[in-house]
Amino acid sequence: MVVFMMMFVVQSFQKDRKTNTNMTSYFYTSSDTTPGAYGNPSNWDDSGGGGCTDGNAPCEIAVPDDTTLADHISGLSNSQVLAISKSRKSL
Repeated sequence: MVVFMMMFVVQSFQKDRKTNTNMTSYFYTSSDTTPGAYGNPSNWDDSGGGGCTDGNAPCEIAVPDDTTLADHISGLSNSQVLAISKSRKSL
């Protein structure tokens, strides 16, 4: 019983921690679609949102405030960045 209660407390804490994470939105500002381009932090900016519609390129990603954009996406393939993008746009 005690073990069950401790597991519940730990799970509740982890759940609260995840929901209280602040995020910063970054927007894809490049027209580069070559392999690895979406994982290049210099192709993103935290301003200039909008224009996000369905398409084949990432438009917006959310990055936790406790990490950098570079740490979040550097080295990811284009398909991996697309998988974590909040929205897409046509280029």
